Amino acid sequence: MENITYKIRFFNQATGSIVVEFSEFPPFNIDLPLVDGKYPEGAALDEYIKGFLPIEFIERKKIIQQGVENASAIAALVEPFPEPEIKVTPEMVAAQQATQAE
Repeated sequence: MENITYKIRFFNQATGSIVVEFSEFPPFNIDLPLVDGKYPEGAALDEYIKGFLPIEFIERKKIIQQGVENASAIAALVEPFPEPEIKVTPEMVAAQQATQAE
């Protein structure tokens, strides 16, 4: 987690939640715990927030960025979606011509 940074973008005092944006993830909501009637601060808050990081995802991403030996075998199995067929009917042509004539 050495390069993972975050920013607290919003604090909802009515619900006791914060919106956190990590450097590699979209913002999400975290409900803050109450310990002896207080929210965590400092290192305790940092540890709590970072506890929401999907560590397995981050580690997997690092491995994939280094290259996966058999990635080309999986890529060879890909069958792209077909291009959509656009059919022009006589009714569509008539409607277009009527619109242009106005």
